[in-house]
Amino acid sequence: MIHGEDMGGLHDLVMGHEQLVIEYHEIELGAEITYSSEDPKLVKALHSWFDAQLADHGEHAKSH
Repeated sequence: MIHGEDMGGLHDLVMGHEQLVIEYHEIELGAEITYSSEDPKLVKALHSWFDAQLADHGEHAKSH
């Protein structure tokens, strides 16, 4: 909620959340979360949402 309702990808992710697959995996030194969807619109929304996260949180956020 701190990012506002206009955050990139947020609306599409909220509306299509049932079509998202979110997987948690433990790895050496931590964990990873994988987000996926068969719907190209949701894949684009995921990318927009993560881009907005990276832009908003500055240098301590890293894109992998």
